[in-house]
Amino acid sequence: MVRSRYTEWYDGARSELLTFPRNLAANLQSLLVDPSRPPLPEFRELVELSPGEMAEFLSVRKPILGHGLGVLKFSYCEQRTYEEVALRMLSREQPVLTGIYLIANDPISHTFWHYYEPGRFQGVASDEAKRLGLLIPNISVHNDRYLSRLMKLISKDTVVMVVSDHGFEASGRLPKARPTDQFADSFEQPRAEALKNGTVSLGQSGEHTRDGVFIAAGGPIRKGVSMKGSVLDITPTILALMGLPVPEDMNGRVLTEILDPGFLARQPVRSIPSYNMYLKRDVLSIATRPEEEQEKLEMLRSLGYIR
Repeated sequence: MVRSRYTEWYDGARSELLTFPRNLAANLQSLLVDPSRPPLPEFRELVELSPGEMAEFLSVRKPILGHGLGVLKFSYCEQRTYEEVALRMLSREQPVLTGIYLIANDPISHTFWHYYEPGRFQGVASDEAKRLGLLIPNISVHNDRYLSRLMKLISKDTVVMVVSDHGFEASGRLPKARPTDQFADSFEQPRAEALKNGTVSLGQSGEHTRDGVFIAAGGPIRKGVSMKGSVLDITPTILALMGLPVPEDMNGRVLTEILDPGFLARQPVRSIPSYNMYLKRDVLSIATRPEEEQEKLEMLRSLGYIR
């Protein structure tokens, strides 16, 4: 349903098994934020684009790896779809566990970091840094405002976690100019006059760091407690909060230091050897050609998720 960078790169062909139950996808279709019709007032709140940048932004019809304006357009529209779907679902019922993927901050940080920290690079125009450098903090402001909307729909005893699987820092490598004609299929030709015989900048000036963000509040979460953990600790902690046993074959630990002692006394952490015995491996199988698997691996490697 969502037009993400990944669905576009793989032709967006999947049209089944988008939701469970299946008919839910049709009910949520109206919430789709389509990058072919981007919500321009929202983008103007995030960043001030020059006329040339806006022409390029509008002309992108298919995302290009490392192309900042295309990344901004597709990732933000994808996130806004997830946001609206989550708000709709939570307004109807309160499930035991809800996860919402706020994706835009990551690809925007990859491609706009040189404007955010121009001093870490050579050759960043000061006027561009002044405008475009606000995008990274502004997407965080957007996320914070969305969180406030979300929290109005849940009870005060609901545990809310804000989790990132990594942080960001300057890579020291500026995006490089590439001839636009190499990417002609990715642009709307009627709108691409500003790019005719020109170049397009591709590259990732921001790269991952191991340190991420973890914030938790509500329910039995202790206030004012600092901790140091791993992204591997999130799932065990969620299982413990839900009263489910933590499998011994799972990496990570329960972050007991952030939990109220009274809660732990009432609901002590339990363990189980593994959940593998309960998994039905034949429930869903989607065949993938070997060359597609290799393409996916290369994409994840280029994005810094694997080496």
